[in-house]
Amino acid sequence: MSPFRILLFIAITAACLSSAMRFFPEEGFSISPDISLKFPSWHKFWSTAKENYTPLPDFVLEADETSEEFLEVGEQNTDDDSIAPKKTNAALLAKNKKGKVKMDSILIAKKVAHPLEFSQCEPKALNSFFASLDNAKRGKGIHITHFGDSQLEGDRMSGYFRDRLQNQFGGSGPGLVSLIPAYNQTSVKQTVTGNWTRYTLFGKNQNNPSHKRFGVMSTFSRFTPLELDSTRTQPYTASCQFNTRTGMYKSARPFDHLTLFYGPTEKPCVIKVIEGTDTLDVDTLKGTKTLNKYTLKLSRAEHNITIYFESLHGPDIYGINLDTPEGVTVDNVAMRGSSGTIYTRTDFNVFSGMLKDMNSTLAIMQFGGNNVPYLKDTAECVQYGRYFARQLMIVKKAKPGIGIIVIGPSDMSYKDGDTYKTYPFLPVLVNEMRKATHEAGFVYWDMYAAMGGAQSMPTWVAADPPLAVKDYIHFSPRGARIVAELFYNALYDSYQKYRASQKKERL
Repeated sequence: MSPFRILLFIAITAACLSSAMRFFPEEGFSISPDISLKFPSWHKFWSTAKENYTPLPDFVLEADETSEEFLEVGEQNTDDDSIAPKKTNAALLAKNKKGKVKMDSILIAKKVAHPLEFSQCEPKALNSFFASLDNAKRGKGIHITHFGDSQLEGDRMSGYFRDRLQNQFGGSGPGLVSLIPAYNQTSVKQTVTGNWTRYTLFGKNQNNPSHKRFGVMSTFSRFTPLELDSTRTQPYTASCQFNTRTGMYKSARPFDHLTLFYGPTEKPCVIKVIEGTDTLDVDTLKGTKTLNKYTLKLSRAEHNITIYFESLHGPDIYGINLDTPEGVTVDNVAMRGSSGTIYTRTDFNVFSGMLKDMNSTLAIMQFGGNNVPYLKDTAECVQYGRYFARQLMIVKKAKPGIGIIVIGPSDMSYKDGDTYKTYPFLPVLVNEMRKATHEAGFVYWDMYAAMGGAQSMPTWVAADPPLAVKDYIHFSPRGARIVAELFYNALYDSYQKYRASQKKERL
């Protein structure tokens, strides 16, 4: 091909591309609900302007790196590839000489980046919970139940928060766990054998039971079919195993109480508990109530426990609680895809009964993120806030006196050309969730503001090492520990103010 023809081809191609850039709709063409076709505009193609991302806050950059308690073992502790730590482009960082994060973990002693926000009408909304913390120190065990979406998977935020509280107020054990592990926990390793099926009230559930008895974790497990097979003579068998992990969060490893929560039984179910090679107990699960429990006292040590089941028609198993009778236990209740609007649809008696039995004195409700990408206007944000407030009232009614803290969504980004932008209605949703929380008389913690606000997520992704992953939604395990520390400091600061006020009243 002659040089003239090559030059002519380049010129024609450039002219076609230039025309496409001028006349192609900036918002692109929607091919399907999930696929759209976009083309760079003439202005964006020639523009030299760069997106200004919010720099990492100073408290992150100046983090203490002296802790030996939080090792690298938990860094890859997740089954979800979308939230696994990945290498990223550090060029996204704002020009900041302090752009490198130099810690294995973060301890921001006496630093409150963003405080808890109390309603003006209920400034003492957490006093009952703070009093229970003092009682936990004196031997009366309490649970804090941390509900949330996929930001909690892998026990990433809850695990760190649990460890900080247990070191401060006593207690040990991972708390409430689902029998079938949907994701790995940092504090306990779970394996199962047999034909187990997991039923959930959230997410994509192909198995639809005829009842709504899902319990605190909004899920239950079965090793036999939902319907009794009257012709079957050979019982079903299954097992589950719990091993304490090494590496992270030492305070959660030992526990000396095992409580199995289960539903009504139509046929007796034999249960055998083995510690290593020693049989600790053989019993039969019975009960016609919607909520029954089996308890077993264990030695206080790190464990290798296997539970065997045998029955023609086993019960729904709502979860297993692994804790101690004193101190603080934090339950990690992560529900991928959930918007937190399921509690008006669950069986109230089972939900309430479990919270009361575990003595849950604080519910942390961390939701909102799953709605952010789909919000079209302010009215949808207002509607979600009102509906979410109804869920909070169900939790309050289920356990009278329980404290409730709502954690709103983090910053979340979508790709716009070559840059990342905060979803347009995310700040509106944060404000509506805060408003709904306060109107209901509860406490709000603004995770969005604590991490830096608008345009902060790209900087967390680009940090070295990464504090968030490349879906621009989820924190990395390291980033989750930072956010958990920020939340813990906000909570502990309010607790200290409560203690000071109590001391002043006694004088």
